[in-house]
Amino acid sequence: LRSLFTLHATAQEAMAAFATSRPPLTGIDAVATDILCVHPSRGVLVFVAALLNGAGFHATISSNVADAATLLRAAKPRLVVVAAELRGRAGTTAPTRFHQLLETLPLIELPADFATRDAAEAGEALLAEVRASLRTEGAGPPS
Repeated sequence: LRSLFTLHATAQEAMAAFATSRPPLTGIDAVATDILCVHPSRGVLVFVAALLNGAGFHATISSNVADAATLLRAAKPRLVVVAAELRGRAGTTAPTRFHQLLETLPLIELPADFATRDAAEAGEALLAEVRASLRTEGAGPPS
């Protein structure tokens, strides 16, 4: 966290520094996203993001299709990992837009029982599938 924040000795110094400085604004382009993970379970999202980020990918997560549709347009990931149960949803505008955007990207569907599988085995299998999908796209994790 030290690389993200400027540390100060006291709260008063921190407030004074904040009041006199403005960090540069950066757009969504500053956040690299190789893979967008969409799943209703926060636990699964945290596991998948930690796994992918630890393997050198830049993963962004969303627990709902409305936010995921926005992230698909803004972050332009190279791959989407999505819960099987979300893949089949339809109805309102957000899921429809989400599914239309998915048609243009490589996709890995997480099976409904992903959260109940052995974590090491499920993680290894997912990483192998991600690497194979991105290799087909022409690149692995960023260096």
